[in-house]
Amino acid sequence: MQLENLFKNVREDKNWMMNNIKPVAWSNLTIDDDGSQVRAGGIVASHVQDLVDDILIRGQQVPITIDQNDEVVEGNHRVKAFQALARKNPE
Repeated sequence: MQLENLFKNVREDKNWMMNNIKPVAWSNLTIDDDGSQVRAGGIVASHVQDLVDDILIRGQQVPITIDQNDEVVEGNHRVKAFQALARKNPE
């Protein structure tokens, strides 16, 4: 989900986050890198690294969109960033 869409949803429905965002372990998520996401070129390593740096500084700002099977619909780069963070900090 793009940040502007998240803000729009929250503005329109004060309960949107409570009703639509749930904690899920990133390790349970499945990435289907078939090019169906907005960034159709696949995973871009430099973007993943930028996200790693940003998540370390500001935390996760935008939720990862998943379907009912915990398959990533939008946010492959964010999942890859969390995987990279886990490799650097295995606790």
